[in-house]
Amino acid sequence: MLLGRTTQGQQLSYSDSIQALAFGNIATSSVESSGDVWLNITGFAEKELPHLQTVVGIHSLDNARELHVIANLAQSAASQALWGDLVFLYNVFSMNAYPAYADVTTAQMQAGLLDAVSGENGPEEGLIELYASTSSASSLGAAYRALTSQYNNQQQSKATSLSPVAAEPTMTTTAAVDKREMDYSRNQIICSAAHVAVGAACIALLGRIRVDGSWKSGGPRDICYEGCCISWSANATFQIENLYNDAQRCYNACLNVSGGVSCEAYNVSLQGTIVNQCLSNRPNGCA
Repeated sequence: MLLGRTTQGQQLSYSDSIQALAFGNIATSSVESSGDVWLNITGFAEKELPHLQTVVGIHSLDNARELHVIANLAQSAASQALWGDLVFLYNVFSMNAYPAYADVTTAQMQAGLLDAVSGENGPEEGLIELYASTSSASSLGAAYRALTSQYNNQQQSKATSLSPVAAEPTMTTTAAVDKREMDYSRNQIICSAAHVAVGAACIALLGRIRVDGSWKSGGPRDICYEGCCISWSANATFQIENLYNDAQRCYNACLNVSGGVSCEAYNVSLQGTIVNQCLSNRPNGCA
């Protein structure tokens, strides 16, 4: 059963679909679907989407059909100028349509919404009100309006953020993590507090790629399964199983006490091409 239909097989309305998604209700198919799916959010006015003008591609091992449904809903949202819905759907899409992240009360979704309304000085009240007033679900509108207080709470508790660690004996400063400087020593791993994936989902993804000898080339430069993605920084041609070792090292080094993980391994060799490789809840890295 795919999102967009009731249990009786009737087509859900657009509004009902957003309402269902906002509560994390994604009725996935009983049969996994794999493939590349793209979402293009570009060409919109800066006043509407100042922090979100991008093209996202996902190579999903399980939710390609669901991602197509989300992309179609995003197209409908854009055509109706429902900017709050569009930002929300972008985040659902970017997390592989994983039901556990779609609920607007989850930390993963709230982090995505906060990114979309935040400039250099934090949340922008004008954007928050724009997105709240163009949301088709009341719970989504409420989630937008709660972002400022959530941001303030985060600022007060910054000391509890994950500290970066290195797989080798040296440590790396938080500033280096933020700047993503390129002069790291070989095989270094940096943990991140951003785009944290559920550890169990990453274990499932690692299990899928461990003995996958199929070849990957070009974009999308990511592979996602359930709520976890591996992504890499440059085009490469390689067998998928080559992602496993550094993804496993990342997981081992950076799994946090809450069972989440987000990390980046530097100077990874994918059959001759040197890249940086991320393990997180999104296809576009862990920063």
